[in-house]
Amino acid sequence: MEEKRNGEETEEWWVQCDKCKAWQHQICALFNGRRNDCGRAEYTCPYCYIAEVEKGECKPLPQSAVLGAKDLPQTIPSDHIEKRLANSLKEERVKQAKREGKVYDEVPGAGHVVRVVSSVDKKLKVKPRFLDIYQEENYPQEFPYKSKMLLLFQRIEVVELCLFGMYVHEFGSECAQPNHRRIYLSLLDSVKYFRPDIKTVSGEALRTFVYPEILIGYLEYCKKRGFTSCYIWACHPSKDEDYILHCHPEIQKTPKSDKLREWYLSMLRKAKDDNIVVELTNLYDHFFKPTGECKAKVTAARLPYFAGYYWPGAAENMIKQLQQEGTIRKTITKRASKASDHSDLSGNASNDLLLMHKVILIAKHLRSLIVLLVSVFWLVDCVKSPTSEKGWVNGLLIWS
Repeated sequence: MEEKRNGEETEEWWVQCDKCKAWQHQICALFNGRRNDCGRAEYTCPYCYIAEVEKGECKPLPQSAVLGAKDLPQTIPSDHIEKRLANSLKEERVKQAKREGKVYDEVPGAGHVVRVVSSVDKKLKVKPRFLDIYQEENYPQEFPYKSKMLLLFQRIEVVELCLFGMYVHEFGSECAQPNHRRIYLSLLDSVKYFRPDIKTVSGEALRTFVYPEILIGYLEYCKKRGFTSCYIWACHPSKDEDYILHCHPEIQKTPKSDKLREWYLSMLRKAKDDNIVVELTNLYDHFFKPTGECKAKVTAARLPYFAGYYWPGAAENMIKQLQQEGTIRKTITKRASKASDHSDLSGNASNDLLLMHKVILIAKHLRSLIVLLVSVFWLVDCVKSPTSEKGWVNGLLIWS
């Protein structure tokens, strides 16, 4: 792997057909230029290959000899998601047949393959300014997690295409708070090539039905494993920006903030109907909104800390700004102190209060403008709330 910026222009590699001398992109021709170190590998384009087969000059390989997505290693999560998706598509197909008065086999079906193609152990190091403020609270210097990539494949006209992908970061039971048994959905991407290109009984495109089912299936699997929450930063990509897949068809529009937020909320509502999601709320209401039962001190050290998440980078910038302003101010409003339950206004405690005051203002402002809406849903009742003495359930946060 070679690290590069997402907006960097890259030139596609080409390969020339040894028969007709036509040029094609290596990626389009499925030609692995990296394996052609000596430059002597022969290449025949599809047109010339078909002509040779028709003339009897060569014999095509049997389909059983061609490896595909189904030959990739299966895992427990991929099997779980694949099974759930197959059952959901079967139910939808039955509804289609009943509505149209057809036999089940007369309604077009949708084949698919789900695989976890990457699972790597990593460690997230806490940024220095943030760590310096909370060193007296024994805040972890790093958080261990497992980075996974999950892909959806579909065979279309004898070619297998990757249509959907997502990166997740899983923080297990060995990870300290505030990331203990939490999941962060780092990236999600798709293309609108899913087949058949038909509407569901409810009127939505079939792909719009399928892609959320993958995410719901993953959340269901994680709930069974004992994870308590999953956080999503629903940040829509800029124009001409690609998250996972290299490029997207021109007919596919980039979703706006409100559309993307509604996509996630629609998915969560369905997950709630399936008893996978228990409750939906938002970051400001959960962590910062005063309640009658809230007695614990609200501190930035209790907010989840993920790689690529909005909060860690924003916190580091806020701390830097505070340091430039003089780090510890002489005057702190009684309201801000009371809201955060701070009685110690010296040293790092004062810095924490100043930081939390900025965070609260931003969270409330973004919530009211719905620029960054934070939604939380709860999975299982298992741990104690950082803002309540009662038993609580962790949640899924969505920044959109």
